Amino acid sequence: MKKNIIHHHIQLLFLLSFGQETILSALPQSEKIALVNGTIHVGNGSVIEKGSVVFEKENHCSRI
Repeated sequence: MKKNIIHHHIQLLFLLSFGQETILSALPQSEKIALVNGTIHVGNGSVIEKGSVVFEKENHCSRI
């Protein structure tokens, strides 16, 4: 019985050691990025078909 409990604890520790996701930060944006010809759901209920979104710099975007 004691051997069985130890075995289960080892399995649990093994599974928990791989349960954490490693999050790597991306490099800062160095140039403009455009997503074109897409459907934009604005958030107030409006939908823009075949719209474009341009990300000009970090944390700033504009809609065309």
